[in-house]
Amino acid sequence: MAANAQLYRRLDHVVCQSGDMYADLVEHFGVPRERASVIHNPVDVARIRALAAEPGGPRVPAHAARLVVALQPGAR
Repeated sequence: MAANAQLYRRLDHVVCQSGDMYADLVEHFGVPRERASVIHNPVDVARIRALAAEPGGPRVPAHAARLVVALQPGAR
């Protein structure tokens, strides 16, 4: 975790995908508040749940798993 904290503090700016991620970076990794911002993940959760409930599950292209990148500090 110490190495990650050093890395995050050296970045010009960190974009977080949730308020919780922002709070974690500021509180546990020492990222200054003015060098972090939140842009919420644009996922339509209701649509995903509806598709998952359909018989046979969701129809997701095989390449879709490669389209999302997320950093989760503190995740193990």
